[in-house]
Amino acid sequence: MDKGAVISVGTKPIKEQEEEVAVAEQEPINWSEVVRDTLAQVTTILSLVLLVQRISN
Repeated sequence: MDKGAVISVGTKPIKEQEEEVAVAEQEPINWSEVVRDTLAQVTTILSLVLLVQRISN
């Protein structure tokens, strides 16, 4: 390349089509499973908090 030469770069293709396909392929959310797992985690944390409180007293 010579000093002062012009470099031209092409544009990248838009990824909107790939993103739309990825969103369409996702499985639907199973809300009963989400609620069940969340309640199990909350119960575990509360049990640990109560256990630590009883041990510290």
